[in-house]
Amino acid sequence: MKGRTRQANLPFWMTAGMGYYAEHMVFDRCAIYYLDFEAYYRANPDAKVDARKGGTLGPEESWPRILRKLCKKEKRVSLMKTLNAQIITLSPNESGYMFALTYFLVSTEDRAKTYQSFIKAIRDGEEPTQELLLKTYGYADDAAFENAWYEWMMSTKFK
Repeated sequence: MKGRTRQANLPFWMTAGMGYYAEHMVFDRCAIYYLDFEAYYRANPDAKVDARKGGTLGPEESWPRILRKLCKKEKRVSLMKTLNAQIITLSPNESGYMFALTYFLVSTEDRAKTYQSFIKAIRDGEEPTQELLLKTYGYADDAAFENAWYEWMMSTKFK
């Protein structure tokens, strides 16, 4: 839990990703609910918010297996898109990659320590930018980071 920061205005990927990590990896309890308003709003453009359909992804489902299949089919969500995810436009695939990103960032003891350094830099006043993430983890650019991230997702370590 040292990787958690109390600073407000953190990007969505950080709060949701660490929320996933705490719920699913630490407590083995996590349920994700997706509401799809698209069809409803197409038929009722002036309507107020009303959940007409949705779906769940629970701890009993192997979402890493689903994400790995997407990754194999090159249906990948880039680091930049993951870091800029917004709750209002989030798709199940994007949230899966967002959770996988946090999982990757803390997947080993060394990576967890690096994540703590990332959090410390934010606490010390730095902005939680893509550049800070790449610099903290020692990657030269997005491509190098994505190669390591996707390779890890394709491995048996991603469960």
